[in-house]
Amino acid sequence: MVHLRFLLVLIGVSLFASCEETKPQKEKVNPVNTTIQPKSSNNCTYGVRKSGVMLRWLAFKTTERIGVSGTFGDVRIKSNQVSPSLQALFESVSFEIDTKTILSNDDGRDKKIIHFFFEKLVNGNVISGSVKSVDVPNKKGIFTVEMNGMSHDMPFNFTQEKKELIVTAFMDVNKWSAQEALAAINMACEEKHKGKDGISKTWPDVNIDIRIPLALNCK
Repeated sequence: MVHLRFLLVLIGVSLFASCEETKPQKEKVNPVNTTIQPKSSNNCTYGVRKSGVMLRWLAFKTTERIGVSGTFGDVRIKSNQVSPSLQALFESVSFEIDTKTILSNDDGRDKKIIHFFFEKLVNGNVISGSVKSVDVPNKKGIFTVEMNGMSHDMPFNFTQEKKELIVTAFMDVNKWSAQEALAAINMACEEKHKGKDGISKTWPDVNIDIRIPLALNCK
């Protein structure tokens, strides 16, 4: 009798369970990543719009370091017309600067710089060089610069703003043994290079800023 009651209870529980509404399981939905991934450099090609290259220099006079700035009218950059990466483009770059095209917004000063500085150098009508190495992730590199008949390294930094490279560097002309030429230009401009202390000084360091428009094509 006991076994019969136990069997009836089990049947009742089974019937009750079969009548319960089965709740559907919620489907797990992975969150959608809406972040737009930047285009890989592998999807772009790089070149230089050579007609738009601008090189600005900033030199200093007097013991107070008053700045004198200007440009060169003829800066020629040679590079691959199409490079698969910014690294490859930099590695293909070489340049020539015609020093006779110096422009400082003062014709008299320009003539003195050409005659008393550049003409004192070996083959002083041209400054040339190339990119020796570049570290694109850290935005820095090294130029090899030829001036006064010798070649030395010059570090540079760069940034990229849309379709323009901005390259900055610091040059100590005495590294290229330009002391004699520097003394000559200082003597020629002695009065204008005197500060409040009456000392005439022309500094050997020059800040350089180069703007290079890019021919950038990204798919």
